[in-house]
Parts: sequence; C-alpha cells; structure tokens
Amino acid sequence: MLPTAVDQKKRNKRDRLLRSALELFLEKGPASTSIDDIVQRAGVAKGTFYLYFKDRNDILEDLVVREGTKLVAESFLNARARRPATPDEEILLAVREMLKRLRSKPELLILIHRNLSWSLTSRRLAASEAGGEDCCRLAKGRSPEEFRKLSFMILELVFSVAYSSIVLGEPVGIDEMEPSLLDAVARLLK
Repeated sequence: MLPTAVDQKKRNKRDRLLRSALELFLEKGPASTSIDDIVQRAGVAKGTFYLYFKDRNDILEDLVVREGTKLVAESFLNARARRPATPDEEILLAVREMLKRLRSKPELLILIHRNLSWSLTSRRLAASEAGGEDCCRLAKGRSPEEFRKLSFMILELVFSVAYSSIVLGEPVGIDEMEPSLLDAVARLLK
C-alpha cells in the first residue's frame, strides 16, 4: 500500500524533529537542549513533538539507536564489500571501519556511547529472528544466546574503548589503542 500525502507529512515532521534534535544535541549536548529548542529549529508546534515523543529522553533514545544502527550497518556493509575470507575477518574489518567513522565524528560518539550496545544488539537480534538481514556471519554456528552475548561484548568493548581513547585520550589515543582493541576482539571471537 502506498503512503498517503498525510502519512508523508507526518513522516516529514517526525524526521525534521529528529534532525533538529540531533543537530542541537551535537551542538549543545542533550542536557542543554530543551524541547522548545527542538521544535523551534524543526519549525513545528510544541504539540507536534508530543505526538511522536514522550519527552527529551525519548527522542534522545530514538536518535542513539538510529545513529548507532546506521554506524554499525554501514561499517558492516563496508567490511563485507571487501570480501573477507572468514567471519572473524569481517568483524575485525567492521570494527576498524567503526573506529574510522568515530574518529571523524567524536561529537557523535559522545552522544551515542551510553547504553548503545545492548539497544543495538537486541534490535539486530529481533530483526534477524524475524527473517531480516543478518548483520554479519558472526551468528553462523552459534546459539542465539551465545551470539547475543558475543555481540553485546564486542559492541560494548568497541564503544567504551573508542569513547575513552577518542574523546578522553585515555589511557592512550585511539591510534595507539586500535591494535590492542582489534586483538581483544579477535580473542573474543575464538
């Protein structure tokens, strides 16, 4: 069924709210961004905000999952395009790609690093179990529970280390930390 003009208008308003919130959260931080700021930038009435989101935390959570999912999906697509020989190689290439993207957008990393890994893991598993696209060949030969745990650990490790090394420069910068991080991920995969 084709979307109606009303459906498209609603989707456009929601998208404008999300874009405006993302811009403001990246510029000012979530704590310094009000709902009034978001609706003003989006050019919609305040009541429109509440048609789509409960509060500022609700739109923030939506953005974290949306941007995090996009980052991970694009990283895996790039890794897969390089035709890795093994599932482990695919994961390591995807981690490298994630780090490359996060280096270029530390403000996005600051926004998405908290509670991202479990949200992504659970949504990707739900999509995979529903017959959706498998995020990677990591799932092959593993029980759903094993895959869930491993996915969570890898994402948690990557985003935590990236945040500390890219944003805080601790214990060392990401250039120096990346080989150790890749080695740790490789060991988790075995």
